[in-house]
Amino acid sequence: MHTLEGVGTAVLSGRPRGIIQFGLLLLIATPIARVIFSLFAFVRERDLTYIIVTLIVLTEFIYSFVGENS
Repeated sequence: MHTLEGVGTAVLSGRPRGIIQFGLLLLIATPIARVIFSLFAFVRERDLTYIIVTLIVLTEFIYSFVGENS
């Protein structure tokens, strides 16, 4: 179960490992989603300082997941 499809299949079949992996994916996705929604809010408010800070944080999130594997 190394792919999202594999985790989804395992969850739908009721396998405990798949359910645990899905829960971990949700825990990882929550702060990332919060940063993305914050970015949209700051863009809407046109607050340049917080837009820049939020983009830096989002870049660090992306690098931590993608950059280390390359």
